[in-house]
Amino acid sequence: MKFEPSLGDSSEKGESLKDQLQKQVLEATLKTLQEKVSTLVCPTHGQSPRLQASEGEGPGKQKLSFQCCCDELRKIMEEKLKS
Repeated sequence: MKFEPSLGDSSEKGESLKDQLQKQVLEATLKTLQEKVSTLVCPTHGQSPRLQASEGEGPGKQKLSFQCCCDELRKIMEEKLKS
């Protein structure tokens, strides 16, 4: 008998437990980072940083990046993330 642990209906989607956990970690990380920078607004342009997740190189590798309208906002965001 082969035991394959699963969460929810993952067997229908073909996701492994590892894939599910990686997805949950990525989603939690995205949420935490977004909450940290959601109140930031560029004093010059009035825009907020945008967080993006994309597929990285290789299976199970995701890449997180921020897009800012200018270097000033990037510096403000970096200080906020350090705190």
